[in-house]
Amino acid sequence: MTDETKYKFNAEAFAKMKADAIFINIGRGAIVNENDLVHALNTGQILACGLDVLEQEPIEEQHPLLKMPNVVIVPHIGSASEYTRDRMVQLCVDNIKAVLNNEPAITPVSS
Repeated sequence: MTDETKYKFNAEAFAKMKADAIFINIGRGAIVNENDLVHALNTGQILACGLDVLEQEPIEEQHPLLKMPNVVIVPHIGSASEYTRDRMVQLCVDNIKAVLNNEPAITPVSS
């Protein structure tokens, strides 16, 4: 998420899409202006959407996206394949090995 990508998908972006477009977001929730997405879906500007991530997780129970028949939301499980989970575990192991060998972490976390 960067300042450049925040709300990159907004009213202007949805207006450029075809009416039969299905918007899918598996990246970061805040790249989508959710109010603009709701408007685009309600007005038929786009057909539907599938979301693996949301700006606020967990989503509020009253959020309009939860009541829309043309929206599918999954609980941030887009990476939940056996292959991906195995790779995630291996990356964790490789990071631990690197640090224990006084080498820099492969995927360091900064605060």
